[in-house]
Amino acid sequence: MTKRNEQPAPSHGKHAAHAKKAPNEPPRVAPSHGKTQAIPPVVPAGMKASGVPAPHNGNGFAPEISDAPTLGSKPRAARIAGIVLGVVFGVLLVVYLVGVAVFSGHFWPKATIGSSDISFQTPDEVASVLEQGINKYSLRVHGDGLDVTLSADEAGVRFNAEQIVSDMFAQANEWAWPVEVFREHDETESLVATLDKSGVADKLHQAIDAVNENTEAPVNATVAFDEDAKMFKIVKEKYGTQINTDVVMQDVERAVATLESEVVLDERALSQPTIFSDDQRVIDATSQANSMILANVQLMMAGKSALVFDASVIGPCISIGEDCSVSLNEDALGAWADEVASAYTTVGSTRSYTRADGAQFSVSGGSYGWKVDRDALFDWAKAAIEADQTGEADLPCSQTANAWNGVGGRDWGARYIDIDLSAQHACLFDENGEVIWESDIVSGKPRGGSGSLTPTGVYVINSNSGGSTLEGTNDDGSKYKTPVTYWMPFVGNLIGLHDASWQYAFGGTRYRDGAGSHGCVNLPTSKAAELHGLCSVGDVVVSHW
Repeated sequence: MTKRNEQPAPSHGKHAAHAKKAPNEPPRVAPSHGKTQAIPPVVPAGMKASGVPAPHNGNGFAPEISDAPTLGSKPRAARIAGIVLGVVFGVLLVVYLVGVAVFSGHFWPKATIGSSDISFQTPDEVASVLEQGINKYSLRVHGDGLDVTLSADEAGVRFNAEQIVSDMFAQANEWAWPVEVFREHDETESLVATLDKSGVADKLHQAIDAVNENTEAPVNATVAFDEDAKMFKIVKEKYGTQINTDVVMQDVERAVATLESEVVLDERALSQPTIFSDDQRVIDATSQANSMILANVQLMMAGKSALVFDASVIGPCISIGEDCSVSLNEDALGAWADEVASAYTTVGSTRSYTRADGAQFSVSGGSYGWKVDRDALFDWAKAAIEADQTGEADLPCSQTANAWNGVGGRDWGARYIDIDLSAQHACLFDENGEVIWESDIVSGKPRGGSGSLTPTGVYVINSNSGGSTLEGTNDDGSKYKTPVTYWMPFVGNLIGLHDASWQYAFGGTRYRDGAGSHGCVNLPTSKAAELHGLCSVGDVVVSHW
């Protein structure tokens, strides 16, 4: 027989446990099949690794015990974990996709629009809710004394429900539903309703106007002239109680846009000042206005101070615009010039005086006196304001007088001719107030015929050249021409003092007893001659009763 090389048979199963080993031979290590196996520590025969004697198997050796894990246990656990994770992921994916499907056609939970809860509702359902709500809608506007309710019809409320819902969905991202479902969603801003502004404004205006009849309008801070302090000061703004219609309309529009049912008015709805006292424009205007009232001039008449042109006059002529602009109000300055011209022009005015003998009189009319030049005064005032003029200046006049004793006072000097029609007596006072000439007279007739009363008033001698011829009409209609030697006219060249040789007596009541003149003052020839020698052109004549 052919002898074969015998190889030891591999140990399988239980036969591996009966393989003989040499004494003290360390135990063999099984192949690891690619995984590292821990090598058990070498211990004396008959001892466990823990130091406890191991039981013998009859051959003097302890049975071999291995703690190595069973091959293939870890891969099996990983496979199970993977399967579980896959199932969970699949379930979550399904849930996510279901949520996407749901919220692509429904509103989020916790979703509201106005006062309506639209959670999980479809677009059609929300549109229906909006349409139903508009039919029941009304808006109450109240506060600050106003209380008015507007129905949907009165307000002309309109909106496109389908477009509103479409716009809301266009802004939503259903793929983000896992996050969005935990948030609150107020879609009120998407609810944009419109209203008939003209109709609402008419009704609100009527109601507000009725309330505002008993309210106060606000007043802006401004700059005003303080007459006591003679300077401009800031006047603080004032808050009123008047309702501002524009503000109310804005609130109503916002409320209607979101279908709110109530607008409560507060202080914000009241008309507010628009310029306050700390506004730099107000501060600058005050400074500029005060810089325009620095002129201070004493206006003189006959060497006496007649009036003062200062801040008290200029201040009221400075205008402060609503925009805080500062300017000279020429109309106001012109009105001041008119007042001065009227008050300080004495020509023809009533003047009271005391005669040297102590008798008191009032006389009106005449051509003598002060005549203020209104236009020249206006121009002077403008220039004085511009130049900040101070000191003294003559009051601009087109005609002057000899004295100034205030408005209504005597404006002629001590020298004058006094014609007392009541006493039928005339006299000439010199510069010292002494009588240097006097005479009885016959004045004009008081009634009837061609005669007339001698005019009263303050005049001046216009001429003193000597003789003249008097011409006129007699009571019977005939014409007369009467020469006189001494002609001293004081009313134009028509009425004057002159000699009257045809009069046989003077004084008393002759003027009214039929001997009265045609208006002139008749004098005895000798007295007329004396006066002619004493008086001069320009001498004042005061004719009075």
